[in-house]
Amino acid sequence: MFINLEIERLRHQLTKAEMADELGITVDKLRDWTVQREPIPADGMRALLKLFKGTSLDYLLSTNPNKAK
Repeated sequence: MFINLEIERLRHQLTKAEMADELGITVDKLRDWTVQREPIPADGMRALLKLFKGTSLDYLLSTNPNKAK
């Protein structure tokens, strides 16, 4: 599970629906990405970096909570 995606969602005070909307995906697709049921495509990774400015992809996709940004 990409726990840091959830941590950043909460830090930015976004609901799952708001985050999915910002990324241009459904809530179900967001859940699939977060629990690693489906790989995140390159355009999805770019959207995550745009949404969470100042965070690294390594941090967002770490399975270790709070790994250094």
